[in-house]
Amino acid sequence: MDNLKALFPDAVPDYSFDTRKKFMRSEDLPKLSDAVPDRKIVENKEALPNVKCKWGNRHLERFISRYVYMYRQKPSEYRTEMLEQFKQVAHENGVKLPKPSEMPANKPKQRIICEAVRANNEDEVKTYKAYYDGENVVAYLPGENKCAHRDVRPRTMWDDAFDAVYKQLLAFPEYDPRGKTKDERAELRGRMEIELVRQLRELYLYDDSVENEACVMFVERKLYNVFMAYNERKKRFYRKKDQVKWTCWWTITYDDKLFNSEEAFRKKLLTCFRNLAFRKKWRIMGVFEHGEENGRLHFHGFFYIPAGSEVGELVNVSRPSAKRGWQNYKENTYFKENFGVNKYEAIDAGTNQGLTDYANYTTKMLHYMDKGERVFYSRHISLEFLLELKTSELVVAFSITHKRKINQYVVWSGAIVKTDLALERKYPLPTQGSDPPTAAAA
Repeated sequence: MDNLKALFPDAVPDYSFDTRKKFMRSEDLPKLSDAVPDRKIVENKEALPNVKCKWGNRHLERFISRYVYMYRQKPSEYRTEMLEQFKQVAHENGVKLPKPSEMPANKPKQRIICEAVRANNEDEVKTYKAYYDGENVVAYLPGENKCAHRDVRPRTMWDDAFDAVYKQLLAFPEYDPRGKTKDERAELRGRMEIELVRQLRELYLYDDSVENEACVMFVERKLYNVFMAYNERKKRFYRKKDQVKWTCWWTITYDDKLFNSEEAFRKKLLTCFRNLAFRKKWRIMGVFEHGEENGRLHFHGFFYIPAGSEVGELVNVSRPSAKRGWQNYKENTYFKENFGVNKYEAIDAGTNQGLTDYANYTTKMLHYMDKGERVFYSRHISLEFLLELKTSELVVAFSITHKRKINQYVVWSGAIVKTDLALERKYPLPTQGSDPPTAAAA
């Protein structure tokens, strides 16, 4: 281009390449004084303070980040309406929204970074919190994964209003997320968000100019908290499930001949579980749900029953089912006499069939959780255990980045042994002045 300009200065116009990836003449480019303020709205993926806006930096950054996310969604009625809501709030609060050319480019995010733990000259011993994730023992240092910014807000009348409207919407079939794909659930969430904003403004008179945050941002924050709370419950479920070597899966059915109401059945059964956990060291986790076949209340759950602490006897029974025909299974006499029909299924995790059954039972439990059922946990089912570990016993260090960075470590399998209910060291750490354990002892 430079050579052509030197030879034919009048024939070749002065073209430049702007941020929009289009060729433009120099005289058509925006002036520097006009372009710089626009590009300063977002810098290094962070929103810069706006002179006309009274919001704080984090509030402004969150608002612009949500606007950019919404702008990049597929064209839909939900996207159009939400963008109009954002533009209206931005105009009322003096917020300058970024243009498409100013929005930061989407870059692939590296969620997990793994690296080998380098052995130091000094083999340090520290107290870690450790848990079994189904394949490996994972440990982390207590206090190392603290959140840098915790958004704690006092509960207001608007939180109660949101809970009331959200509960009403979930009762409608069109807002039921079960059986839908990922894209369909995202569209469902968008329609729910629009309806929540509309009802809070029209029925509860939510006023953006009076409240600390706009209604669209309030609803977005509350929905995010709802889904994150569910994810935390699911994480807790997986964590507790993996720490115990379960011996059986049990289904116990409500019998209206033994109880006057379902509530009486729930209360007596859970009291029985708590007594068995305290007196006989049972471990139980499960959920109540109404069966799809006849609508009758059931309890489904994992059970750990130590040897010699059984109650009643197991007998073989055969009963008809309208959905599955005649079924042959084992039933416990104690639970049959006190609670009703029950189905006992042993779990042998040492076989391929046992592992398959274990995975199927886990899927069932998650399905019941998706239906809104709460999981019952008996006492003394641990989330993690305190272990003394040496640096040399940490094999891999990995960090997970989402809202904050979380550092964790994979522990050498030769150092830890998993019992039925806990994680323990395979051999004790040497005390100061004693000889280290030999390879045979390890």
